[in-house]
Amino acid sequence: MKKILLIVLLTFFKIGYSQDFEKLYKKVSNFESQEEYDNVDSDIQNAVDYLLNRPYKEETKKYYYAHKSLITWMDGTSNYRIIIGGKLMDIIDEKSYLKNIYMASMTKYLLNEHLNNNRYVHPEKQEGIKFIDLPEVQEILFKGGEIFMEYLDKNDMSLLNKNLKKALKQYKKGELRSFMFE
Repeated sequence: MKKILLIVLLTFFKIGYSQDFEKLYKKVSNFESQEEYDNVDSDIQNAVDYLLNRPYKEETKKYYYAHKSLITWMDGTSNYRIIIGGKLMDIIDEKSYLKNIYMASMTKYLLNEHLNNNRYVHPEKQEGIKFIDLPEVQEILFKGGEIFMEYLDKNDMSLLNKNLKKALKQYKKGELRSFMFE
């Protein structure tokens, strides 16, 4: 029992400590090397988890800095490829904040692959193959898409356009991959 209580207390301490996203943003904003970006992967994972477990476009300081930390990190790291393209990205309204949530979903997948499976998913351009057709690109888009659809499904998304509603319906039927790539 004491062991379980200790684990619970340590978990709460880690979660509380690791969620100072304003401090994380200031730190990431000053990075100059890939090694510095690598050292905050788990902190960025916490920021992504925070974003994906909050209501759509929450207006809090913590949410704002979690988002800014993620975007700044994405702009600076070279070990992860967040794909700005594909059918899901295309059907999200231009002025919608949901593009950021989809990018956070892809980031979650990529960080989980690296931190849990010691694997970077690194698509590289190949002659004669469209970038969007590369297996690694489709893996990132699809796995991120699944996380994104889970987010949409658990939130009040009355702002969804008809195409996103259709994508969510296909996801629920287990047909998201065909919706995205056919």
